[in-house]
Amino acid sequence: MIFKNKNIYLPGYQKMDNTFSFSHGDYEDMQLPVGETFQILATSKLNGETYYSLKDVTIEEVSNVTLNMTMVTEDELESILLSSL
Repeated sequence: MIFKNKNIYLPGYQKMDNTFSFSHGDYEDMQLPVGETFQILATSKLNGETYYSLKDVTIEEVSNVTLNMTMVTEDELESILLSSL
């Protein structure tokens, strides 16, 4: 989770129920600023291939975000990330 206008990065993690969160652990509820805009950056590797998704999102009281992962080379991903700064 990247808040560009505040220069803040919050790492996400996979919870025990297989959902994802941006809190300090399964024991803590997320408290995010409703109405704030941020980017979600997700990366993964599967069978030696690199995938990513970068999506603009606005925080709502209740929301679900679906990411479409795109296959890229490591060099392409680096270029994409540098251009999004």
